[in-house]
Amino acid sequence: MHYNARSLVKHDDKLKEFIDLFNTNFSIIGVTETWERQTAKVLDLEGYECFSQYRQSKRGGGCCIFIKKDLSVNYKLRTDLSIFDEGKIETVFIELLPKKGKNIIIGTVYRPPGAKYSDSSTLWKIL
Repeated sequence: MHYNARSLVKHDDKLKEFIDLFNTNFSIIGVTETWERQTAKVLDLEGYECFSQYRQSKRGGGCCIFIKKDLSVNYKLRTDLSIFDEGKIETVFIELLPKKGKNIIIGTVYRPPGAKYSDSSTLWKIL
């Protein structure tokens, strides 16, 4: 599931209400526009681990992935795929490592308003 928060700190209740609407336990939740700061704690969703990227110098943007802690699959953060070019392209990726079958890569991608599509060309070359 994906959710555009426009500030997790201010709208954490709205995210929780949105999740409750579906009446299901999502394995993975991608969130854009977290507006997280280095000093702020990202929303603590019970039963989930969070991987996040946030802006260093200005307000807005940011993205994260919440992954259910009790998944019967291992996973890891893919820093080699997680591009964060502030104001141009902001991403975070994880890789699911099942015991059988192929690995699965999941990402949350945010292209800020005003950013050119050509600014995200590095991402498309990797994928």
